[in-house]
Parts: sequence; structure tokens; C-alpha cells
Amino acid sequence: MVYPTFNLTHNSRLCQRLYSTRISPLRLVSDNALLAQIRSANNVQLPLGPFDPKIPCHATSTDPTSPHTEHDEEALVPFFLHRPMPRTQAPIGFLRPAVARALLEDHHSQLGFRGRSSWSFYPKENQAPDSVSENGNGKMWALSFSPHVWNQSLRTDAIKRVVEGWKRLGMFPDIFEGCSGEECPVYLPSGVDRTADSGESMALTVQRAALPLFSFPNFGTLLVGFCEKGGSPSDLQLWIARRSHSKRIFPGFLDVVAGGNIGLGQPPVESAIREASEGASLPESYLAKHVRSSGSIVFSHRSSAGWLLPGLYHTFQLPLPIDLMTSLKIIGDGGQVGSFELLDAQECLDKLVAGEFAPSSALAILNFLVRERLYTRDVDVGYDAALEAMQRDLVVPIF
Repeated sequence: MVYPTFNLTHNSRLCQRLYSTRISPLRLVSDNALLAQIRSANNVQLPLGPFDPKIPCHATSTDPTSPHTEHDEEALVPFFLHRPMPRTQAPIGFLRPAVARALLEDHHSQLGFRGRSSWSFYPKENQAPDSVSENGNGKMWALSFSPHVWNQSLRTDAIKRVVEGWKRLGMFPDIFEGCSGEECPVYLPSGVDRTADSGESMALTVQRAALPLFSFPNFGTLLVGFCEKGGSPSDLQLWIARRSHSKRIFPGFLDVVAGGNIGLGQPPVESAIREASEGASLPESYLAKHVRSSGSIVFSHRSSAGWLLPGLYHTFQLPLPIDLMTSLKIIGDGGQVGSFELLDAQECLDKLVAGEFAPSSALAILNFLVRERLYTRDVDVGYDAALEAMQRDLVVPIF
């Protein structure tokens, strides 16, 4: 079976042809200087299969300098929608050992209280799936929903019940800190018969904060704002946000003009407009007229605590003249943005190399520079390696 993947390199090369009139004026402080920062942002490769009880399942660090490569030793438990048929089915997520143990406890609790469980566990070869060790090397191979949890509504209820129980018990506090309760989609894997779900593409919905517990992918938007004062590529400048120092994640880092999660059932462009209107105080009428799609990027990140954070981000770009930004006196909304500044492309590249951008925004800015022919092979002999480092294959369903 061919598992669904997303190839950024192909899209980037297509974008280069579309924007082939630009001549790059940029320079790097040294060859391959950007590669380390890309690997730091897109720092993990999820397991790609084949998925079989005889084959160990691990995520692998793609950043050689990462101080968190010890998480590579964790044996992950693939989370399937239905009973897995070895080598023929892709999972919808992956469980770290602590989460697998918590679900196994819930399984036994449900069996004792109700006589049946929401979960079905599958053993490694010639084992019973009754244990998960600290690093995951127990007897469990995989997990799925039980046969009676057969549609979107029932799956959503099963996940919600266990997540709410963990929150009440104070489990996984780093995950639930600042939880908003926003619901996000989890899609059906390819090849699954959708008639049981009334033709819907979603397998279930889950609280955004709980996504890392199951390595479910996140879906978001990233909006790059730019200003051209003249006709030369060297005149192109980018509006860069400084994240508020009160932000829980990457406080004080540089960011794109606006970004956020796609609301349940909301088209990406509407989400981009909403985020830019709320977070950057830009008028919706201007956004609706001028915002343009610039493709998508796969973001495959593992946090310092070891949580797997796969994602698909729809990227957008927006011309923002200086007089518009000045007249609005943009300061951001709700303390999300500390300030905005206008940087030329070279300054942005320097700050990318210095690691001053939040990881997903770093990839969005680089994607913009590639599209505009400002970052090319003439700038960096490691250009091809950099694009390859931006590319990640996600076996989990992303549409």
C-alpha cells in the first residue's frame, strides 16, 4: 500500500518556475548556514511503516544536534481506526509509552465497570498486550477503537471521555496547561470505507490541546506580510511580528504577521483572514481583497518534552503598504503580539540563520523567500539539502 505523503520540494520547484523573473540579492554568512535551523524546526520523521507486530515502531530525530534524541528510543504504539491488518493500513496517530499505559488502564477500568471497552489492543507476536514499559518496549503492538465504536460521533465521545478524565486527575499537566477546548478534526485514512460515517472525511474531533497525546496532526494557517517600495528584488521587505513575552510557547520569538489554527469546518483562507483580523487588527475588507494562497508546508516537530507535533500549515501572503500599517497603528490583540517591524529580505535571512523565528514561522518565511526567488542555489550551495530538510512525509491522514 502507498501511504499518503506531502511533497514540499515538488511544490517549491513549481513555485520557482512561476516566480522565475527575480534575481536573488541575498547572501549567507557561510555555506549551509540555514540547514541547521530548518532541521531544528522540522526536527523529526514520524514512522512510515510498514506497520507489523514484528517491526519496532519509532520516531526518528532528523536534527543531528538536537539534545532530545533520547526520545528516539521510545517505542511508539500505532493508533489505528479499525482492527489493523499488518502492512496494509496506515494509523491515524501514535502513542508514546505513558499515553499507551494510561489507555490500557482505562481499558481495564471500562471492562470492570461496563463489561466492554472503547479500545482494542493488539499484541506483539506471541504476546498478550497487557503491559507497556517506560520506554514502550512492553507486549503491546497497536491499538484501535473497538468494533462498537464505529462512527465519528462515537469515536469523538470516546476520546473526549478519556481526555476529560485525564484532565480531572491532573495527568499530562504540560499538555493541558492553557487548554482552550477548541475542537480540531482528525481525518479518515485513505482507503477506508466512508459509508459508515455518512460519507464524511473526518474520523473524529478532538480538543486542540490533546492533539500531541495521540500525535494527531494540527491544521493551521501562516500569513506572510510584505511591502515593495520599488521594482527591484532588493526593495522587498517583510512585516515581522515579535511574539509577546507572555506567550506560553516561544515567547519573544519572531513570527509571521498572523497565524493560528483552522477552525472546525472553516476553509483555510477564512481562518487566515480571521487570525489576521483578530491578531493583527487588519481590516477584513482589505484582507478579503488582497490575501493570496502560497501553498502549504508540512511541519513535523518534536517538542523538548518529546511530544510529537505533526501539522499541515496553509501559507498565505499579503501586500501591506507602509501607510496602511502606519495608519492602523497595529499593536496586536490580546497580548499575542508585542510589536511589528519592517525588515528587508537579507535581515530576515540573517535572523532565520540565527534561530530567532518560531519554528513553523521560520519555515513559512523560507517558503516565501523560495517563491520570490530570493533564496536560491546562487545564495546557498546547500539549497537542495535545505529544501529536502523542509520536506517531511506524514503517514497520518492530513485531508
